[in-house]
Amino acid sequence: MKIIWIVSIALIFLSWTVTVICYPKMPDRIPIHYNAKGEPDGWSKKGFWSVFLIPLIQTIIVPVLLIPYFKPQFSNIPTTFALELIPEEKKTGVYRQIKRFVTLMGLWISLFLTFMGVGIALNGIGTWRGLNPIAIWGWTALTIPLTAGFAVKIWKTVRSLR
Repeated sequence: MKIIWIVSIALIFLSWTVTVICYPKMPDRIPIHYNAKGEPDGWSKKGFWSVFLIPLIQTIIVPVLLIPYFKPQFSNIPTTFALELIPEEKKTGVYRQIKRFVTLMGLWISLFLTFMGVGIALNGIGTWRGLNPIAIWGWTALTIPLTAGFAVKIWKTVRSLR
């Protein structure tokens, strides 16, 4: 699991590196929003927030996900309340599943934000045209069953321990 966190953190550095390298080469007007076809349809003046917002969000979200990794009892998963009814010695399996879920979601989010941040930076300097809508929509669509699958698995484990 630790290797996945290292990869997630490395992706944060990749986002910042590409964005910082591309920033001086960007024109004064850069694309910041894309339509369903992946074509730029929103523009902004080059500035800190328009260029560095995605890497900044990534820098905040991924470390915040480490909190439930180290303290799974603080996770805000609906079954957490039910954990109070389970003896302490039986909670380790549930905590392991919560850690696995949080770790994979951290990687999932980091990959997505790296794709977005690097895509926006490369679009800004004109070396990459548009963001692949299939990748964006596919990523979004896969997030729902991934999250639901883990939630159901954790819930079933909690129910079986009562």
